[in-house]
Amino acid sequence: MQEQEWEYGQLTAYVRGRFFGLGVKTEINWNGHELSRDVPIYEHLNRYGRDGWELVSSYATAGPGAPEIVIAYVFKRPVIRKSLEEQRQEQQRLKRIEEYQKELHTGSIG
Repeated sequence: MQEQEWEYGQLTAYVRGRFFGLGVKTEINWNGHELSRDVPIYEHLNRYGRDGWELVSSYATAGPGAPEIVIAYVFKRPVIRKSLEEQRQEQQRLKRIEEYQKELHTGSIG
């Protein structure tokens, strides 16, 4: 019997400016790609749960007097082998999403 392969992902939130009376700034990343700051972290967590990701661990770090707190959530999900056609369709879908996000960012959607 073949052992299950897993894909891992990490949702990371960086909270800056907490200790020095500065405006708090939050940055949220999924595997290094920045996500919307307008969406609360729990909604991102719920989204990945709906997409089949299982929360494996979470942790938070902050150095003494550090102006930044890092909160990380580690997920895993079974690797599902896709046909070449399914992979091509997925790449096209991701490209369309990326183009749409760029349009949103630049305000060029009419």
